[in-house]
Amino acid sequence: MSKDPLRPLVEVLAAFAAARNYSYVDRVGNSLELLTALEAIKDALRDLDSTCNRDRYIERDEASNLCVPCPQVSSEDLRNAVNFIQAMAAKGRREFLEVTRKLATNALSRTGDYRKKCGEGG
Repeated sequence: MSKDPLRPLVEVLAAFAAARNYSYVDRVGNSLELLTALEAIKDALRDLDSTCNRDRYIERDEASNLCVPCPQVSSEDLRNAVNFIQAMAAKGRREFLEVTRKLATNALSRTGDYRKKCGEGG
C-alpha cells in the first residue's frame, strides 16, 4: 500500500485542532481555490515552526495535565504534500476540492491522537 502524500499536513493540522486551534483546518477545508489553501498551510507551518522551535508541545494544560505534542514531520514530506495539492489543483477544481476536503476531514479525525497526558509520546 502506498504512503498517503497528505499525511504530514494531516498531522500538522490535527495537532493544531487538538489544541482547539481550528482556523487552519477550517480554512483548508473551506478553500475554493489553491491560493486560499496555500495561505492557510503557510500560516500553519509558520505557527508550527515558531511554536515547536521553542517547546515540544503546541499546547500544555497544567490543570488537566494534558498536552498536545508537536507533530514529527520532515520538511521534505511537507514539501511533497504541498506539491501533491498543487498537482491536484492543476488537474481540475473537483480534484482540488476533493483533496482539501480529505485533508481537513482526516486531520479532524486524528485530533484525539494528539491529546495526551503530559510526558506521554511527544
